Amino acid sequence: MSEHSWDIQNASLVAVESARLQLEKHMLLANREFPSSERARAYRTYINWYRIQPDFFLNDGGERCIWGPDIDYYWSSKSRGEAFKEVIEKNEYQERKYLLTSESQTLSTIDQPKLRDKTILVVHPSESGWNLPVSHSRHILKLPQEILLLILGHVLASPKSRLLPLVAACNLERWFRQPHFEERGSRRERVESEDSAPEVVDDPCGLPTLAWIRHKDENGQYTEMRYINRKLIDASCLRACQSFFDIGQRILYNMNSFEFGMTNTDWNSCPPSRIGDEVGYHRPCPAKPEFNNEWLDAVDEGILAIEAQIQLLVLPGWLYYDKFLRFLYTIGTKNAALIKSLTFRGVINIHQCEYERCGLRCADDLLDSLQLYFPFIKKFCPELKKLTIYAEQDRTIRNVSVSALFPLAPRQLNKTELNLRDELLSHFLEKHIEYFSTLEELEVVDISKGENKRTTLEVACGTVSWVKEKADQRARAASPISQPCQDNQEG
Repeated sequence: MSEHSWDIQNASLVAVESARLQLEKHMLLANREFPSSERARAYRTYINWYRIQPDFFLNDGGERCIWGPDIDYYWSSKSRGEAFKEVIEKNEYQERKYLLTSESQTLSTIDQPKLRDKTILVVHPSESGWNLPVSHSRHILKLPQEILLLILGHVLASPKSRLLPLVAACNLERWFRQPHFEERGSRRERVESEDSAPEVVDDPCGLPTLAWIRHKDENGQYTEMRYINRKLIDASCLRACQSFFDIGQRILYNMNSFEFGMTNTDWNSCPPSRIGDEVGYHRPCPAKPEFNNEWLDAVDEGILAIEAQIQLLVLPGWLYYDKFLRFLYTIGTKNAALIKSLTFRGVINIHQCEYERCGLRCADDLLDSLQLYFPFIKKFCPELKKLTIYAEQDRTIRNVSVSALFPLAPRQLNKTELNLRDELLSHFLEKHIEYFSTLEELEVVDISKGENKRTTLEVACGTVSWVKEKADQRARAASPISQPCQDNQEG
């Protein structure tokens, strides 16, 4: 026997022994976890519950089955793919690496059918029954409007969660990101503790579907089971036809709730990008305009920039990097007018932010940001019905020592400073909320005792009640009032 054949035989024996030990381990764990079941049933339940790979098991029909890895049937926001090339920018101080697209991305290059092998793998068994020409009497557009809205709503809306759009891209390799959205909360079932906050999920997926794939090996046929993960919201269906687009874009912006955190303007949170060879390094100043005589001029400039859809590279830095304002610029005025629910989350800063005590810059103050946002909301979101504000307390000043020889002790905010948040918030709401004539619901949330124990901040109760009363008055005024019968009034 040659040395090569001997190595192959040894490798086979090692693989068999490893598989045997793995099987014994899982059988033992299954018996511990399901002691009341018989050995074979406990093992099958254990493998199915935890989707253990690559152990075979027999299903109820006596067929061999095996779990395979999940299929992520979507484009991840972190995926770099083959369409990017590395460009290194050097100077006498440092070297930066950027990932640039090798060719311009157009709809014709993006909107391509999937490979046939992958399409067959993930296609739903019922597709042959509904993949019909538009002229067919059972085509989807022939369905009643209310049914079509339910179908598209399942694909385009997630009413039990909030979407966190992040549209500012960056091609610096260290902070590479593409436009995408995150999700807080989920329509997927999961167990959460009473005090836990709904997790923020990057590249959120909806309920997975199961694919059964037939295979054959030396022991005969078997079935591989793999879950298919699809995006929680997949707006690519809007490119199918004009009818889908007209109906779907209203669902997308009208039936979803959008949440925005405050922007941190430090270099790491607002990194530069490289825009071709002509522009090169691009990082406009992300600092928001100061509240002085020129503030209104800056707001007018920002509103005009969104209305006119000026070139991206000409945008002022505070609009270019701000999460909410950049979102409005990206979706355009027509889609912004469909938005009904907005949520803002941030800290009302009491302390004076300094590098010696705070290290990296703190995120923008919540009230300052809202004061900047409100003219944009009033202009571009005329149908806004619900506004939610998470006003977090500036509880402590962090300790970040610049010098190890002179460490700075963290200072806890005193009671007067803590109460200042409520005073500032109360004054802000009384001054600004009255300008929103369409608002039906205002939430000002206190989550100091946990996200799932959230309550309305006491200082905001008056404004919250005022908004509800105004909404009720408008509803009564809009409803038809029956006139009393003249005959009943005679005599």
